Amino acid sequence: MKLLSTVALAALLTTTFAAREADAEPKSWTAAKAVLPDNVTVLAGANLISLRKTAAYQQLVPALIKKEPDARQVFDIAKTTCAIDLHTAIEDATVAISDDEKGLVVVGLATGIDQKKVVECLDKLAVQMAKAKAPPAKTGLKAGAAKKKPAPTPKVVTKTIGKITEYSIEGEPKKLYLAWLTPDVVAISTTVDDRALLEKLVSGKGVKGAMSGTVGKVNTSATLWLATTKQTPISQTGSTMKSAFGTIDASGGQVRFDIHAIMASAAEAKKFVDDATAMLGVAKSQVPPQFANIVDGLKLSAKGDDAMMKLDVTEKDLQSILSLLMMSL
Repeated sequence: MKLLSTVALAALLTTTFAAREADAEPKSWTAAKAVLPDNVTVLAGANLISLRKTAAYQQLVPALIKKEPDARQVFDIAKTTCAIDLHTAIEDATVAISDDEKGLVVVGLATGIDQKKVVECLDKLAVQMAKAKAPPAKTGLKAGAAKKKPAPTPKVVTKTIGKITEYSIEGEPKKLYLAWLTPDVVAISTTVDDRALLEKLVSGKGVKGAMSGTVGKVNTSATLWLATTKQTPISQTGSTMKSAFGTIDASGGQVRFDIHAIMASAAEAKKFVDDATAMLGVAKSQVPPQFANIVDGLKLSAKGDDAMMKLDVTEKDLQSILSLLMMSL
């Protein structure tokens, strides 16, 4: 049942947040594709403008943030201190993972938010953090006792060499490295204090070979998209997925996703589809009746080495599943 669970989870996660925006290529991908190294094996993108418009997003994200005090505090501080609403600050994002499992996140910022405003915000946050750490002022000093001088106002120090900008708070050892690919597109590695890693991930000439061909099949202007050339054994069917790509769209309250898994051979693609179809038949008898139409909507087929998974489902049905899941959180 693990294979079925994986397919069902992919269907839920990808369709839950799908909505179609204009066909303009996201600026994070436009900037990233020119600098990525040629050893990237996973690429994914999201149009946050579209996601925020879906009822599913509006239901799920605020509820999750409410359950996480630290996340809620970050959102609150950014808004009160910097006048930046993190819910709308990012327009789109691209994630790239290399064959050594190192990752890069590239985000396209909303109009009015750029490198200058981010640095100003970091300065304000540094001051706020210093105030939070400062011990309370003592009262009732003895006559003649000297008052302590107030601690100096912390300052964010920036240093740019090549594409990489180093950020640190004066006197503090921790450092943050960002690469501003354009004034409103910024990249950060999954290890935020590793300058060498970030430089490596933004100093390429773009993806090549198999990844270039795979991502070329994807509509990167879709709300969610994925391309991977990472070979993945599927133990349940004894087959191997060589690559995969897919997109998710929605319109008029109907959510659609289209996922393609490229198997090692046409025979493996057919076996994958046959096994998954059989598992879906079992699952249909086990899911609540109100969700049976979602299982029915998942269509599997094979064409050559391409195992295709398609689903058309209403956002209303997904809302029902989300409500059920939220009750268990």
